[in-house]
Amino acid sequence: MRTTLVLTGLAVGVACKPKEGLLLLAAEQNYAFDSSLAVTSQTIASGVDATVDWSDLSQDQLGKEIALSEVDQLIIVRFEDLAQQEVLAKASVDCLQQKDITGVVEFFPAEDQSSAQLSDFQLIGYNVDPAEQFQEGMGTFLLSAYTEGVPGVRMLTFVEPQATSESEEILLTSDSAAVTYSVDLSVGERVPLDTTSLDWAGLEVPTDCGSFPINKYDWLMIARYSDQDLKTLEEDFLRVDELADELWNADIEGRSTIDLLGLTSESGNAFDGFDQESTWLVALRCSTCSNPAPPFLALVERE
Repeated sequence: MRTTLVLTGLAVGVACKPKEGLLLLAAEQNYAFDSSLAVTSQTIASGVDATVDWSDLSQDQLGKEIALSEVDQLIIVRFEDLAQQEVLAKASVDCLQQKDITGVVEFFPAEDQSSAQLSDFQLIGYNVDPAEQFQEGMGTFLLSAYTEGVPGVRMLTFVEPQATSESEEILLTSDSAAVTYSVDLSVGERVPLDTTSLDWAGLEVPTDCGSFPINKYDWLMIARYSDQDLKTLEEDFLRVDELADELWNADIEGRSTIDLLGLTSESGNAFDGFDQESTWLVALRCSTCSNPAPPFLALVERE
């Protein structure tokens, strides 16, 4: 049996410059993002060594193409004290905490592999025993697929062991989850044109569970657009990286400052500053968050 749960969440987002070129990022610069996530729920027979099959997964939850070779990791998380609706409510605003999680098992597929058994999943080297670990009443199970280097979950589905179910298969398909959204890029204060370095140590982006933790920012994105207007970017926002004429990315895990002039784009060009002719976006992303939208994103001023 497959059912669908729908959740609506909201992520909203003056800087001062203590020295030339350095910008202290602040929530007042952030954009506004409102999203809904629909996730399927599948029942399987309690305790069975079910087959996890992702052979029909060709698009992720954002509608982006995903090849079998891009499914680098599958994770099943168990939440003993949270119902499915509660997991989604917390995940949508990145409020899930370690204390919410009862257990995590993972599987790393070989290239072009398209299925595995629950017993292939492991926890610190030990294989899962479905007869003991996937029983009715043990909590909420969430299966997620990830791609190395791509922020956020690519696809997900809930798995619900039931004594009355006869199913022995978990299907992760292009229809397992979908994101709908609205976005306003123009609400925040603009990043000054002469910015050459960023500091987000004091950045406090409000969420439903306090400020977004700065240690969860692990990826910086700077995107340049020659011809795209804001309306076009807002309408196809979850593909802003693909729409960019040029991208500069940086791993910022464990950091709170960065010199932008040291960045090199995917095409090999060094970043030498913002210009007035292009539209620029600056984003701090979280690759481990369920919500694929950047927690922080700001526009650069044009004049």
